[in-house]
Amino acid sequence: LNELLVNGIIHGNNSDINKDVELSICVKEDCLNIVVRDEGRGVDRVYRDPKELRCYGRGLLIVESLADDMKINGCEISVYKNLC
Repeated sequence: LNELLVNGIIHGNNSDINKDVELSICVKEDCLNIVVRDEGRGVDRVYRDPKELRCYGRGLLIVESLADDMKINGCEISVYKNLC
């Protein structure tokens, strides 16, 4: 969740305090669905080598590795995790 929100604030909205990041969380008995939407121009999906020694560029890779499904649609990222 932290990676998604920070990504929306810093990369999506360019740290512009006048832009919003929307968060939607749905928890059911067997699944978790998170949707984060920012006011940016959308995600430029460039895969980085996680072994690179940088302090950025791995957030979505981390989220994708923990999720059962992740979809990117413009400036909206949906993450699904099965809890069973």
